[in-house]
Amino acid sequence: MAELFSSTPYAALTARERIWAAIRERRTVTVREVADRCDVKADAVRVYFTGLVAAGILDVIQRGTGGKHSVYTLKRDLGVNAPRVGKDGTLLPDSARSRLWRAMPIFGIFTARDLAVSTTLPGSPVSRAEALDYCRWLARAGYLRDLGEEKFRFVPARNTGIKAPQIVRVTQVYDPNIDQLVARGPFTGRDDE
Repeated sequence: MAELFSSTPYAALTARERIWAAIRERRTVTVREVADRCDVKADAVRVYFTGLVAAGILDVIQRGTGGKHSVYTLKRDLGVNAPRVGKDGTLLPDSARSRLWRAMPIFGIFTARDLAVSTTLPGSPVSRAEALDYCRWLARAGYLRDLGEEKFRFVPARNTGIKAPQIVRVTQVYDPNIDQLVARGPFTGRDDE
């Protein structure tokens, strides 16, 4: 497992990212191989494989029978980022926070409302309140400067990578790009404004 994840902190990868990395590396895999290699439960791998097969990303090249495991092969390599798919194969949009995070350096200076409007997708809206809450957390962690009146400036030196910093247990900010907690609560102030 060490060679597979040597260029990225292991803790910074989600289960699906580890699964996807193993699929891309091996090209032809079984659920059991990937589960063992990635330290993920076989059921979680199986659910993800079901979605990838339905989306046409993986193919079943040998059905498992008599105690043997099904064998899958990578049909469409969509790049380093793990595809977000539902069980039915529907490609899912990136999370709201991922979209917010990617938009921030593009805008530089922005309001929570402008950020919410620009990152809303059909069927996956982002509210002003959600954008404002995330911006306030990132400002507390030093990723943004709070300019007042729901306006923020992105701090270019804090652009640590493509993955959105995560609010952990609602009182911490975790940046998966550097595998580090960058701010801890409790914080004062109102989250319902």
